Amino acid sequence: MTSSWRVGFIGTGDVANAPYIKEIEKIFADYGLKIYDKTPVLKGRPREKEIERFLYFHKNRNYIVIDGDPDEYTKANEHVYFIDPKMGFAKDDVKKVEKMMKRIDKKSA
Repeated sequence: MTSSWRVGFIGTGDVANAPYIKEIEKIFADYGLKIYDKTPVLKGRPREKEIERFLYFHKNRNYIVIDGDPDEYTKANEHVYFIDPKMGFAKDDVKKVEKMMKRIDKKSA
């Protein structure tokens, strides 16, 4: 997780997670998805750099970033899915993210 919501994420399924994180986890679980970790906070740096730092230490290439702010990115990335921040993460988004993950899984196999 890389949004400002990450402050509410303690760990996967942790009872201390913020209520909004628990809600996201439940929605994700219905589709076989889960939040594994969160990116570091790098003051004054865009999210794209926080993600790059995270990936440097976590070599996993099977991931999707869900974000509502394309201004946080300077280049296209096939792992980033942008939601409408006014609508939030909707059921249609879940289906699209599932398709993205299948495509990414095939590429990394």
